[in-house]
Amino acid sequence: MEAGRPAGRGDGQGSGRQSVPFFIVGTGRCGTTLVQSMLAAHPRLHVPPETHFFFAFDPVCMGLGDPIDGDPEPYIARVCAHPWWSTIVGPSDDFAHAVRSGARSSRAIFRWLLRALTPPERRARRLGEKSPHHEKYTARITELFPDAQFVHVRRDPRDVTESLLRMPWWAHRSVYRTARHWAKVYDRAEAARTALGPERHLVLRYEDLVADPEGVTRALCAFLGEPFDPAMLRHHEIDTASYTEAERAYKAGASSAIAASNVGKYRVALSPDAVRTVEATVGGRLAGAGYQPDPATPRPLGWRLAPLAHAVRWKLTGR
Repeated sequence: MEAGRPAGRGDGQGSGRQSVPFFIVGTGRCGTTLVQSMLAAHPRLHVPPETHFFFAFDPVCMGLGDPIDGDPEPYIARVCAHPWWSTIVGPSDDFAHAVRSGARSSRAIFRWLLRALTPPERRARRLGEKSPHHEKYTARITELFPDAQFVHVRRDPRDVTESLLRMPWWAHRSVYRTARHWAKVYDRAEAARTALGPERHLVLRYEDLVADPEGVTRALCAFLGEPFDPAMLRHHEIDTASYTEAERAYKAGASSAIAASNVGKYRVALSPDAVRTVEATVGGRLAGAGYQPDPATPRPLGWRLAPLAHAVRWKLTGR
Protein backbone atom coordinates (compact mmCIF):
# COMPACT_ATOMS: atom_id res chain seq x y z
CA MET A 1 0.00 0.00 0.00
CA GLU A 2 1.49 3.30 -1.02
CA ALA A 3 0.90 6.30 1.21
CA GLY A 4 0.93 9.85 -0.03
CA ARG A 5 2.48 12.66 1.97
CA PRO A 6 0.16 14.00 4.68
CA ALA A 7 -0.25 17.74 4.84
CA GLY A 8 1.95 19.60 7.25
CA ARG A 9 5.29 18.89 8.86
CA GLY A 10 4.37 18.75 12.54
CA ASP A 11 2.47 16.12 14.46
CA GLY A 12 -0.83 16.88 12.77
CA GLN A 13 -2.54 17.51 16.11
CA GLY A 14 -5.84 19.25 15.87
CA SER A 15 -7.95 20.52 18.73
CA GLY A 16 -10.63 19.02 20.94
CA ARG A 17 -11.59 15.36 21.09
CA GLN A 18 -10.70 14.82 17.45
CA SER A 19 -7.03 15.09 18.41
CA VAL A 20 -7.29 12.50 21.21
CA PRO A 21 -5.83 9.22 19.93
CA PHE A 22 -7.23 5.88 20.98
CA PHE A 23 -5.44 2.54 20.95
CA ILE A 24 -6.95 -0.92 20.46
CA VAL A 25 -4.82 -3.54 22.18
CA GLY A 26 -4.98 -7.16 23.35
CA THR A 27 -3.34 -10.54 22.98
CA GLY A 28 -3.74 -11.02 19.26
CA ARG A 29 -6.53 -13.27 17.95
CA CYS A 30 -8.79 -11.79 20.59
CA GLY A 31 -11.02 -9.66 18.35
CA THR A 32 -8.96 -6.48 17.99
CA THR A 33 -9.32 -6.49 14.19
CA LEU A 34 -13.09 -6.83 14.52
CA VAL A 35 -13.24 -3.84 16.87
CA GLN A 36 -10.90 -1.95 14.54
CA SER A 37 -13.17 -2.61 11.56
CA MET A 38 -16.29 -1.59 13.49
CA LEU A 39 -14.74 1.68 14.64
CA ALA A 40 -13.36 2.42 11.18
CA ALA A 41 -16.90 2.09 9.81
CA HIS A 42 -17.92 5.06 11.96
CA PRO A 43 -18.12 8.21 9.81
CA ARG A 44 -16.20 10.24 12.42
CA LEU A 45 -13.40 7.70 13.06
CA HIS A 46 -10.70 5.80 11.26
CA VAL A 47 -8.25 3.09 12.34
CA PRO A 48 -5.59 2.30 9.71
CA PRO A 49 -3.58 -0.95 9.49
CA GLU A 50 -1.30 -1.89 12.37
CA THR A 51 1.72 0.41 12.68
CA HIS A 52 3.85 -1.60 15.18
CA PHE A 53 5.28 1.83 15.95
CA PHE A 54 6.10 1.61 19.64
CA PHE A 55 8.01 -1.65 19.49
CA ALA A 56 9.57 -1.26 16.04
CA PHE A 57 9.86 2.37 14.93
CA ASP A 58 9.87 4.59 18.02
CA PRO A 59 13.25 6.37 18.05
CA VAL A 60 13.43 5.65 21.79
CA CYS A 61 13.23 1.88 21.26
CA MET A 62 16.12 2.28 18.80
CA GLY A 63 18.19 4.11 21.36
CA LEU A 64 18.17 7.37 19.39
CA GLY A 65 16.37 9.56 21.92
CA ASP A 66 13.28 11.70 21.60
CA PRO A 67 13.49 13.92 19.67
CA ILE A 68 16.14 12.54 17.36
CA ASP A 69 19.28 14.54 18.01
CA GLY A 70 21.64 15.23 15.15
CA ASP A 71 21.70 13.41 11.83
CA PRO A 72 18.32 11.70 11.16
CA GLU A 73 19.67 9.54 8.31
CA PRO A 74 20.53 6.48 10.46
CA TYR A 75 16.97 6.45 11.81
CA ILE A 76 15.47 6.83 8.34
CA ALA A 77 17.63 4.02 6.99
CA ARG A 78 16.78 1.61 9.82
CA VAL A 79 13.06 2.28 9.53
CA CYS A 80 12.96 1.92 5.76
CA ALA A 81 14.90 -1.35 5.94
CA HIS A 82 12.37 -2.95 8.28
CA PRO A 83 10.23 -5.61 6.49
CA TRP A 84 7.00 -4.42 8.11
CA TRP A 85 7.56 -0.83 6.99
CA SER A 86 7.63 -1.81 3.33
CA THR A 87 4.47 -3.88 3.88
CA ILE A 88 2.40 -1.07 5.34
CA VAL A 89 3.92 2.12 3.91
CA GLY A 90 5.57 1.16 0.66
CA PRO A 91 7.95 3.67 -0.98
CA SER A 92 9.51 5.79 1.76
CA ASP A 93 10.39 9.06 0.04
CA ASP A 94 7.55 10.88 1.78
CA PHE A 95 8.61 9.55 5.17
CA ALA A 96 12.23 10.56 4.65
CA HIS A 97 11.08 14.03 3.53
CA ALA A 98 8.90 14.41 6.64
CA VAL A 99 11.72 13.51 9.05
CA ARG A 100 14.28 15.64 7.26
CA SER A 101 11.82 18.53 7.26
CA GLY A 102 11.32 18.51 11.01
CA ALA A 103 9.28 15.53 12.21
CA ARG A 104 11.99 14.40 14.66
CA SER A 105 9.96 13.59 17.78
CA SER A 106 8.30 10.23 18.43
CA ARG A 107 4.96 11.98 18.73
CA ALA A 108 5.31 13.76 15.39
CA ILE A 109 6.56 10.66 13.57
CA PHE A 110 3.74 8.53 14.97
CA ARG A 111 1.11 11.05 13.93
CA TRP A 112 2.68 11.28 10.48
CA LEU A 113 2.49 7.50 10.14
CA LEU A 114 -1.19 7.38 11.17
CA ARG A 115 -2.07 9.98 8.56
CA ALA A 116 0.12 8.36 5.90
CA LEU A 117 -1.78 5.10 6.35
CA THR A 118 -5.16 6.82 6.21
CA PRO A 119 -6.89 7.43 2.85
CA PRO A 120 -6.96 11.18 2.11
CA GLU A 121 -10.74 11.34 2.32
CA ARG A 122 -10.62 10.04 5.93
CA ARG A 123 -7.80 12.18 7.33
CA ALA A 124 -10.20 14.72 8.82
CA ARG A 125 -11.59 12.00 11.11
CA ARG A 126 -10.40 11.17 14.61
CA LEU A 127 -7.66 8.57 14.17
CA GLY A 128 -7.02 5.51 16.30
CA GLU A 129 -4.38 2.80 16.21
CA LYS A 130 -4.54 -0.99 16.50
CA SER A 131 -1.41 -2.99 17.19
CA PRO A 132 -2.28 -5.64 19.82
CA HIS A 133 1.23 -5.72 21.32
CA HIS A 134 1.07 -2.01 22.12
CA GLU A 135 -0.54 -3.13 25.37
CA LYS A 136 3.08 -3.49 26.58
CA TYR A 137 3.72 0.19 25.89
CA THR A 138 0.89 1.88 27.76
CA ALA A 139 3.31 3.94 29.86
CA ARG A 140 5.27 5.08 26.82
CA ILE A 141 2.12 5.97 24.92
CA THR A 142 0.66 7.96 27.79
CA GLU A 143 3.98 9.76 28.14
CA LEU A 144 3.56 11.03 24.59
CA PHE A 145 -0.24 11.32 24.63
CA PRO A 146 -1.37 12.03 28.21
CA ASP A 147 -5.04 11.97 27.20
CA ALA A 148 -4.88 8.77 25.10
CA GLN A 149 -7.63 6.18 25.54
CA PHE A 150 -7.15 2.41 25.43
CA VAL A 151 -9.63 -0.25 24.36
CA HIS A 152 -8.32 -3.58 25.59
CA VAL A 153 -10.10 -6.44 23.84
CA ARG A 154 -10.23 -9.61 25.92
CA ARG A 155 -11.24 -13.09 24.81
CA ASP A 156 -11.51 -16.48 26.48
CA PRO A 157 -7.90 -17.70 26.90
CA ARG A 158 -8.84 -21.12 25.53
CA ASP A 159 -10.19 -19.61 22.31
CA VAL A 160 -7.18 -17.28 22.08
CA THR A 161 -4.88 -20.27 22.46
CA GLU A 162 -6.71 -22.30 19.82
CA SER A 163 -6.61 -19.41 17.36
CA LEU A 164 -3.02 -18.36 17.98
CA LEU A 165 -1.73 -21.89 17.52
CA ARG A 166 -3.18 -21.90 14.00
CA MET A 167 -1.26 -18.79 13.01
CA PRO A 168 1.99 -19.34 11.05
CA TRP A 169 3.70 -16.63 13.08
CA TRP A 170 2.81 -18.33 16.38
CA ALA A 171 2.52 -22.06 15.67
CA HIS A 172 5.94 -23.03 17.05
CA ARG A 173 4.84 -22.06 20.56
CA SER A 174 3.26 -24.48 23.01
CA VAL A 175 -0.16 -24.39 24.67
CA TYR A 176 1.52 -23.56 27.97
CA ARG A 177 3.51 -20.68 26.54
CA THR A 178 0.41 -19.30 24.80
CA ALA A 179 -1.62 -19.44 28.00
CA ARG A 180 1.24 -17.79 29.84
CA HIS A 181 1.19 -15.01 27.25
CA TRP A 182 -2.55 -14.48 27.85
CA ALA A 183 -1.93 -14.33 31.60
CA LYS A 184 0.79 -11.70 31.23
CA VAL A 185 -1.39 -9.55 28.99
CA TYR A 186 -4.22 -9.89 31.52
CA ASP A 187 -1.97 -8.70 34.35
CA ARG A 188 -0.72 -5.70 32.37
CA ALA A 189 -4.29 -4.78 31.40
CA GLU A 190 -5.45 -4.86 35.00
CA ALA A 191 -2.52 -2.68 36.04
CA ALA A 192 -3.28 -0.22 33.23
CA ARG A 193 -6.96 -0.13 34.14
CA THR A 194 -6.07 0.74 37.72
CA ALA A 195 -3.55 3.37 36.70
CA LEU A 196 -5.61 5.08 34.01
CA GLY A 197 -9.14 4.71 35.36
CA PRO A 198 -12.42 3.99 33.56
CA GLU A 199 -12.37 7.17 31.48
CA ARG A 200 -9.18 6.16 29.69
CA HIS A 201 -9.05 2.35 29.82
CA LEU A 202 -11.87 0.05 28.76
CA VAL A 203 -11.82 -3.75 28.81
CA LEU A 204 -14.13 -5.04 26.09
CA ARG A 205 -14.89 -8.76 26.16
CA TYR A 206 -15.17 -10.36 22.75
CA GLU A 207 -17.94 -12.68 23.96
CA ASP A 208 -20.02 -9.71 25.15
CA LEU A 209 -19.63 -8.04 21.76
CA VAL A 210 -20.78 -11.21 19.99
CA ALA A 211 -23.77 -11.61 22.32
CA ASP A 212 -24.91 -7.97 22.17
CA PRO A 213 -23.24 -6.12 19.27
CA GLU A 214 -25.32 -2.96 19.51
CA GLY A 215 -25.26 -2.66 23.29
CA VAL A 216 -21.50 -3.17 23.55
CA THR A 217 -20.82 -0.90 20.57
CA ARG A 218 -22.92 1.85 22.12
CA ALA A 219 -20.91 1.50 25.34
CA LEU A 220 -17.69 1.65 23.33
CA CYS A 221 -18.81 4.85 21.62
CA ALA A 222 -19.77 6.37 24.97
CA PHE A 223 -16.31 5.54 26.31
CA LEU A 224 -14.69 7.28 23.33
CA GLY A 225 -17.04 10.23 23.63
CA GLU A 226 -18.44 9.65 20.16
CA PRO A 227 -22.07 9.23 19.04
CA PHE A 228 -23.16 5.72 18.16
CA ASP A 229 -23.59 5.13 14.44
CA PRO A 230 -25.47 2.10 13.02
CA ALA A 231 -22.86 1.78 10.27
CA MET A 232 -20.60 0.16 12.86
CA LEU A 233 -22.90 -2.86 12.92
CA ARG A 234 -22.61 -3.09 9.13
CA HIS A 235 -18.82 -2.95 9.13
CA HIS A 236 -18.68 -6.09 7.00
CA GLU A 237 -20.46 -4.20 4.20
CA ILE A 238 -18.00 -1.30 4.26
CA ASP A 239 -14.41 -1.15 3.02
CA THR A 240 -12.72 0.16 6.16
CA ALA A 241 -9.13 -0.21 4.88
CA SER A 242 -8.16 -1.68 8.24
CA TYR A 243 -5.59 -4.23 7.15
CA THR A 244 -3.15 -4.78 4.31
CA GLU A 245 -3.52 -7.28 1.52
CA ALA A 246 -0.69 -9.31 3.05
CA GLU A 247 -2.77 -9.74 6.23
CA ARG A 248 -5.96 -10.78 4.46
CA ALA A 249 -5.31 -14.51 4.89
CA TYR A 250 -5.75 -14.35 8.65
CA LYS A 251 -7.75 -11.15 9.15
CA ALA A 252 -10.47 -11.46 6.53
CA GLY A 253 -12.82 -12.94 9.11
CA ALA A 254 -13.11 -9.51 10.70
CA SER A 255 -14.74 -8.32 7.47
CA SER A 256 -17.57 -10.80 7.94
CA ALA A 257 -20.69 -10.41 10.04
CA ILE A 258 -20.22 -11.16 13.75
CA ALA A 259 -20.64 -14.90 14.26
CA ALA A 260 -21.59 -16.61 17.51
CA SER A 261 -19.85 -19.73 16.22
CA ASN A 262 -16.50 -18.09 17.00
CA VAL A 263 -17.21 -18.38 20.72
CA GLY A 264 -16.12 -21.66 22.31
CA LYS A 265 -14.31 -23.03 19.26
CA TYR A 266 -11.70 -24.50 21.59
CA ARG A 267 -14.17 -27.19 22.66
CA VAL A 268 -13.70 -28.91 19.31
CA ALA A 269 -10.16 -27.85 18.44
CA LEU A 270 -8.27 -28.30 21.72
CA SER A 271 -7.64 -31.59 23.50
CA PRO A 272 -8.80 -32.02 27.11
CA ASP A 273 -5.16 -31.84 28.20
CA ALA A 274 -4.73 -28.55 26.35
CA VAL A 275 -7.87 -27.10 27.93
CA ARG A 276 -6.69 -28.15 31.38
CA THR A 277 -3.24 -26.68 30.71
CA VAL A 278 -4.70 -23.31 29.74
CA GLU A 279 -7.02 -23.20 32.75
CA ALA A 280 -4.31 -24.22 35.22
CA THR A 281 -1.77 -21.81 33.73
CA VAL A 282 -4.00 -18.73 33.88
CA GLY A 283 -5.32 -19.78 37.29
CA GLY A 284 -7.60 -17.32 39.06
CA ARG A 285 -7.39 -14.92 36.15
CA LEU A 286 -9.93 -17.12 34.35
CA ALA A 287 -12.66 -16.22 36.85
CA GLY A 288 -11.32 -12.68 37.15
CA ALA A 289 -11.96 -12.22 33.45
CA GLY A 290 -15.48 -13.62 33.75
CA TYR A 291 -14.87 -17.15 32.45
CA GLN A 292 -15.40 -20.50 34.09
CA PRO A 293 -13.61 -23.88 33.87
CA ASP A 294 -15.03 -25.98 31.07
CA PRO A 295 -17.55 -28.36 32.67
CA ALA A 296 -17.13 -31.01 29.95
CA THR A 297 -13.37 -31.38 30.40
CA PRO A 298 -12.29 -34.36 32.57
CA ARG A 299 -10.09 -33.39 35.51
CA PRO A 300 -7.89 -36.21 36.77
CA LEU A 301 -6.24 -36.02 40.17
CA GLY A 302 -3.42 -33.49 40.20
CA TRP A 303 -4.41 -31.79 36.95
CA ARG A 304 -3.56 -28.37 38.35
CA LEU A 305 0.09 -29.43 38.64
CA ALA A 306 0.40 -30.02 34.89
CA PRO A 307 1.80 -26.52 34.16
CA LEU A 308 4.86 -27.38 36.24
CA ALA A 309 5.90 -30.00 33.70
CA HIS A 310 5.11 -27.61 30.86
CA ALA A 311 7.16 -24.88 32.57
CA VAL A 312 10.17 -27.18 32.76
CA ARG A 313 9.77 -28.01 29.07
CA TRP A 314 9.52 -24.31 28.23
CA LYS A 315 12.72 -23.56 30.14
CA LEU A 316 14.53 -26.37 28.34
CA THR A 317 13.18 -25.91 24.82
CA GLY A 318 11.80 -22.37 24.68
CA ARG A 319 8.35 -23.67 23.71
